[in-house]
Amino acid sequence: MNSPQSVLIVHPDASAILEIQSLFLDAGYQVHRSETAFAAAMQALLEEKLDLVVTDVHLDQPEDGLQLAERAKALDIPTILLADTADLGLFEKIKQIKAQAFLVRPYDPYSLLGAVELSCGNAEVAAETASNEVLFFKSNHLLIRVRLDDLLYIFAEGNYCTLVERSRRLIVKMSMQQIAALLPSKDFIQVHRNYLVKVDEIESISLAHNELHIYGQVIPVSRQKFREDLLKRVKSV
Repeated sequence: MNSPQSVLIVHPDASAILEIQSLFLDAGYQVHRSETAFAAAMQALLEEKLDLVVTDVHLDQPEDGLQLAERAKALDIPTILLADTADLGLFEKIKQIKAQAFLVRPYDPYSLLGAVELSCGNAEVAAETASNEVLFFKSNHLLIRVRLDDLLYIFAEGNYCTLVERSRRLIVKMSMQQIAALLPSKDFIQVHRNYLVKVDEIESISLAHNELHIYGQVIPVSRQKFREDLLKRVKSV
């Protein structure tokens, strides 16, 4: 399964639904439907094509969210269970259902979004080429999903880095060294103390001015430290 495009959120508290829904939308997931009642959620589960179910354990009745999870399992739909509190008895029941993840409030955004990727098997990484791997970066108290294939270059300034894609820029609190350690060295190369670029996105290199061009952006190349490595990486005739 790919990352979820059709998510069903079920929770008795409408405000909690809005909070979870906002988190999913910010992370780039499509929330297909949300319900506060067990019967309506079960109907959606049976009648609509879903990629993921996120449900509270307690809906109209105590633990009827478990019944919803059991039916989702029978339909081969990954399920994340949520609860305000938990005891050993509830844990045992959840183990029998074999839900993909179980989170007890307060569950933070990072835990929930991480559970989503684990629940869905992170199929992009497994099924696509290495250049299409996905990483999650913390930004403004959210984990933001970034496909490495979409990255053009990274600009570092102090303890922050800006990840530049064609359609957006994402600022994260990480050093250039930390970012470089996460990215595949076969695809990315550092060309300046403040710049890390994707080799396949380089449009031209100016040997006279020690700079390169990516998607209309001029990026400096450090002659003293990085230029030689860059020229070795690109093919020229």
